[in-house]
Amino acid sequence: MLGDSVELVTFIKQNITKSTIYEEHYTAPTQDVIHFPEKKKNLIYIYMESFENTYTSFKNGGNQPYDLIPEIYQLEKENINFSNNSKVGGQSVFFPMIRYTMGSTVAQTSGVLLTSVFEFDHNSVASKMSSLLGPLRRLEDVLHDAGYNQLFIRGENTSFAGYNKYVGRYDNSKVYDVTNAKAEGKLPANYEHSWGMQDSLLFPIIKEHIEELAKQDAPFCISTYTVDTHSFEGGFRCELCDPQIKNDYAAAINCSSRQVADLISWLSEKPYWEDTVVILVGDHPAELCANGVRFDEDGYIRTTCNCIINSPKTPVNEKNRTFCAIDMFPTTLSAIGCTIDGDRLGLGTDLFSDTPTLCEEMGADTFVEEIQKKSDFYNENFLSKK
Repeated sequence: MLGDSVELVTFIKQNITKSTIYEEHYTAPTQDVIHFPEKKKNLIYIYMESFENTYTSFKNGGNQPYDLIPEIYQLEKENINFSNNSKVGGQSVFFPMIRYTMGSTVAQTSGVLLTSVFEFDHNSVASKMSSLLGPLRRLEDVLHDAGYNQLFIRGENTSFAGYNKYVGRYDNSKVYDVTNAKAEGKLPANYEHSWGMQDSLLFPIIKEHIEELAKQDAPFCISTYTVDTHSFEGGFRCELCDPQIKNDYAAAINCSSRQVADLISWLSEKPYWEDTVVILVGDHPAELCANGVRFDEDGYIRTTCNCIINSPKTPVNEKNRTFCAIDMFPTTLSAIGCTIDGDRLGLGTDLFSDTPTLCEEMGADTFVEEIQKKSDFYNENFLSKK
């Protein structure tokens, strides 16, 4: 197909052309440039599968005749929401290396991109790459050095795309997935789900682990992922979905909004709530224009959701920003009260600061072009020599 041919030509061109973007702009996230507050905040980081501001109404700046995500929209409106416009918005710069979950995860937790991969094989390549990223210092390492207990919990089997090779590097960093849930009898007998475990079964387990970690004498970080809104399969309709919404994908989106908001409501009643920062992010844009859900008709600019709740900081300017997934790495640490010398980690910029992102400084098109080229610095500093 023509599209495949164009993508392959781009891939080849990127891998024979070199960039010095890492030499010129990379900041190592070492202990001497990141300063934690005396009282450390807990962190709950929720990656919402394929979650876009596109799902809210025309009136709210979305692209639907009615609001599919009233709860998430309200949370974004009432809390910190980094936006590409003057209203509720989000990340608007995307390219193949961050348009899938594992690529976005690496970017958001290290300020570095997975190596440029042929888009149609990204998960298998990511699985191989994840085992080679040992030297790459990431959020898990930074939080471990600061004394955090960490849990990485998701409904899928964590071997998918090499996630279990990227996280769980320490004795106090636990990885939990559908395999653990089955072994513990948390799932109904003979339970089967194409992606592992539906969100309505995952969220009660998340709550149990939050309560356990909150009892320990150390700050904690929980990273988790929703899955029911996976767009490639058109969404998963569960027993909590609104039966009046006939389209499965629209129903899954609406249901996910409610489930995430219910978790936050539950958290808000806990004694450790004031010491806990919650970050919600759409991991990447949806891949499938599902019937019944409008996407980019009429030139609409699609953005992924983001919301930061309970941060002790106030951003200098959260609106009319141009940013991408790498900027969430320093922004996350800033959100829990850290100060960062120079406001940058990896290639990312702390969005709480007044320092421009590389997308803003270089121009988004130039940044995207450079970041997809081959990098000797990347190969020498971030990959295990196997």
